[in-house]
Amino acid sequence: MSPAGSPGITPPACLDLRRHARAPYRRQASAIRRGSQACPVPRHEARRKAFIGRPQARSMPKEVFLLELWRAYGERAQEVRVKRYPEYVKLKARLARYLYTIKLPPEKAEQVLAELKAKKVKVVEV
Repeated sequence: MSPAGSPGITPPACLDLRRHARAPYRRQASAIRRGSQACPVPRHEARRKAFIGRPQARSMPKEVFLLELWRAYGERAQEVRVKRYPEYVKLKARLARYLYTIKLPPEKAEQVLAELKAKKVKVVEV
């Protein structure tokens, strides 16, 4: 006789395996009753596996209209990109999650860039 007390059955590990083996059938049966497509993997597991090893999706850039707010972003930025147009200069601050942009007149943009370069922020002309 086995340690569990009945012939041929091993301790709780066997019982756990049988319980887990039945679980997908329960999900399929309940899904069939609901009339939806059965999925053998729970939703949260499928979502977790889908995002492993993928880069984080980045959302749209955010335009900022207050210079003081953008300066705070610019100081924390990984890099600041500068795009020059005939009538204005666009400054883009790349942070971990968002890209913050601001449009400034060329004279004001030069002042802001000089301040950022003094603070050792990486500035790239595009």
